[in-house]
Amino acid sequence: MVGIALLLFSLVYAEALTPEVHLSLLTQRGLQIKVKDIPGLQEVGYHYTINKVLPYTNGDYNYEVYHKSGDGFWTHENNNVQVNPGDGISYALYFKINGIGEVISNLHWKAQTGTSSSTSTNNTFGGLSTESASANSQHPLTTTTTIPQTYPSQSQNMKLIFSDQFNGNTIDKTKWKHDVSAFGGGNWECQIYSPEPANSYVRDGVLYLLPTLTSDKFGEDFLYHGVLDVQQQWGICTKKEFYGCRRDSKDAIIPPIMSSKLITNEKFSFKYGRVEVEAKMPVGDWIWPAIWLMPRDEHYGGWPRSGEIDIVETRGNRNYGNIGIHQMMSTLHWGTNWDQDRWGMTTQHRDLSSGTWGDDFHTYYMDWTADHIILGVDGKPVLTAATPPGGYFQKGHFSGSNIWQNGGNDAPFDREFYLQMNVAVGGTNGFFPDNVQHGGYAKPWSNNDPEAPKKFYESRHQWMPTWKGEDPALKVRSVKIWSYSSDHAMSLFG
Repeated sequence: MVGIALLLFSLVYAEALTPEVHLSLLTQRGLQIKVKDIPGLQEVGYHYTINKVLPYTNGDYNYEVYHKSGDGFWTHENNNVQVNPGDGISYALYFKINGIGEVISNLHWKAQTGTSSSTSTNNTFGGLSTESASANSQHPLTTTTTIPQTYPSQSQNMKLIFSDQFNGNTIDKTKWKHDVSAFGGGNWECQIYSPEPANSYVRDGVLYLLPTLTSDKFGEDFLYHGVLDVQQQWGICTKKEFYGCRRDSKDAIIPPIMSSKLITNEKFSFKYGRVEVEAKMPVGDWIWPAIWLMPRDEHYGGWPRSGEIDIVETRGNRNYGNIGIHQMMSTLHWGTNWDQDRWGMTTQHRDLSSGTWGDDFHTYYMDWTADHIILGVDGKPVLTAATPPGGYFQKGHFSGSNIWQNGGNDAPFDREFYLQMNVAVGGTNGFFPDNVQHGGYAKPWSNNDPEAPKKFYESRHQWMPTWKGEDPALKVRSVKIWSYSSDHAMSLFG
């Protein structure tokens, strides 16, 4: 029940609304769910399972309806699923009203011929009331939903502790610090993170993090015959691992891309709260943007022992199997060693039925308490990770001593984290899997290739045409962070 009540953090309405939900069996085969139209309704999502528990809001069947039908309903029909009288439907609903998303979860219906009933009658979940028609009704199930009138940013328990609307002409150095390194994320990614103005800048209220060719600054000969001393070039090197502070072309090609990574570490960190980042994802082959959080102090040890929270990651490719720029992912990383990362137990994705995440701005968010971490977009949860009752060590089925035994059940996610935003390119850790059908040409490198960055660069005639203008930039219009308790916020400005 914890995860259900906590979904209320995504609710935002100026007034109470009561959408009616109707479920029924189709005559020949399948299921119909429809919502009666209300003012301002722009989209309805139907997520459901049959004869099993719905894992939060991620069902076996997930559909979005973008247009209402002529009868004044937003209707979903699935003729490809077998639903028999007596089967149980567990479902969640998503409503987008006047640009704001809201989720209602933990709804249930027992399928019957000619009549409908619900197992979630007259329940209240943290202020969200659902009332269902009686089992003797000769009409499909009608669920009346009363929406609370509070929203996190308006709640008396919320306090805005970080905000940047990028209103000036430069990056605010009191809030952000550049990561400056050729570290490559430990994944042999192809970029150098630089403080160069060509790679990070503010214009017209938008922050741009734009990848460019290293040869644009240093010349192509430098890639094959030069030495990059990061400290000497920019006066600072923030990460020395994986040859992050010095690259010699005698060992391997100098990273062929320059890009940007901004972090709030040493400026700001916090524990428990809500993050909202309004951003447009980059478009271009092999571009890997991320908006994510890392622990301020590696209290439980090096990665992933102290955790990692990925609010959103995407792949910039338009034509990369079914995992290109139409898909976004949210993930938690946690484990006892780098090769024991249990991220696969805490990751979900959302796919657009049309368009891409690079077509427009979306609001990516995190709600984080001791009881849960919810990651999502436009008010719609993507990943809901309730704190395991026995802690993450038990959840991960690790052996040996519990490295988080001195923390809370939510350890390692019980310490202060800081926010970071970056645009990486390429890499060999499998984020860009081998053997995925790619439109136009094959992936230029394999993930076990020691010369992956070189092969990536030398195929630029294939991928550079997909990097059009500023499309490869991660564009950010707003960053806001609230604390759920002032005791949990820590500001390090100055």
